[in-house]
Amino acid sequence: MSDRLHSAFCSKETPTSNSQREAPLKARRGLAFYALPCLQILGLAGVFLVLWLSLFPPGFAGASASAVAAVAGALICVVSALLLWSWSRVGGYTAHWMLHQWVRDGPLPRQVSLSRRLRFLKPLADMSAGAGWLYFSLALVYVILGGIRALESVTESLGHFTVAAVWLLAGGYRILFTRKWGQRATELYNETLTEQASQGDTPE
Repeated sequence: MSDRLHSAFCSKETPTSNSQREAPLKARRGLAFYALPCLQILGLAGVFLVLWLSLFPPGFAGASASAVAAVAGALICVVSALLLWSWSRVGGYTAHWMLHQWVRDGPLPRQVSLSRRLRFLKPLADMSAGAGWLYFSLALVYVILGGIRALESVTESLGHFTVAAVWLLAGGYRILFTRKWGQRATELYNETLTEQASQGDTPE
């Protein structure tokens, strides 16, 4: 009986910090895992398409629906290629998702190399809320420009309002991220940098 009690108490795992918990070999693949890249591709392609239509309205005035669909398809391909390139820099989409979860209080993705973790963390650690407020100012400028242009043509003002929405979303994301996870991203970056230096790894 005493041996059983001893083994039961000794087998308890000691609590670990968020940065020390290791992620499983496969990321948890819920709905968000599959939905996020689709939303990114469609969202960015949609923004580019609206900008294109608003900047070159005469060229699309007599265009058929199939021509606009072809342009939309080409934009989706370009955006997909850019996102695939961005994910490949940190080891693919699964690694990108695991790093994304890690910064948001998730487990440590040990299977992602230190240099790739640093590559992912550096822009997040450098992110500041001040840039977010600057983006809000730019959004306001484009809203004013769009309002002035709308007095002449609502169609031609669509591009200005689209750019304003992009600046607004970018600014809101920066401010939200820095307030909720900015300090953690900086701490993880410094910890990973120290770990890389202690192991003598060189950046990829």
